[in-house]
Amino acid sequence: MKILLFALNASFAHQALGALTLASYINSRITGAAEVLERSINDRDDEVFYELYENAKNKKLIGFSCYIWNIEKMLKFAEDLKKLRPDLYIAFGGPEVSFYDDDDFLGLYPFVDFLIKGEGEEKLLALWHNL
Repeated sequence: MKILLFALNASFAHQALGALTLASYINSRITGAAEVLERSINDRDDEVFYELYENAKNKKLIGFSCYIWNIEKMLKFAEDLKKLRPDLYIAFGGPEVSFYDDDDFLGLYPFVDFLIKGEGEEKLLALWHNL
């Protein structure tokens, strides 16, 4: 089972260090288990979603890297992806979701299965092992 870490960057020059670090950590423990998909908020939403959907085909878990500049789009992408792939586990992490109460966030957004707060390396790896 592979994990896809999805980052929607603020610009083409920006890289998702959080997603890249998480993938590196997971791959250092389970070779080839994690992949990263990076796009920009400047890209067309339909193109981003299509690429996300295509990359999710052989995955069981997708982690969304959430920031103030991408949270609305991430919520929409996750909701639409869950409609097409209800078997897919969706985890949200990053600074924009770290202050939420788990039950409150998951109640508001039932298409999100897990909320990862703080440092995600061990938490995401444990989640992967438990699926």
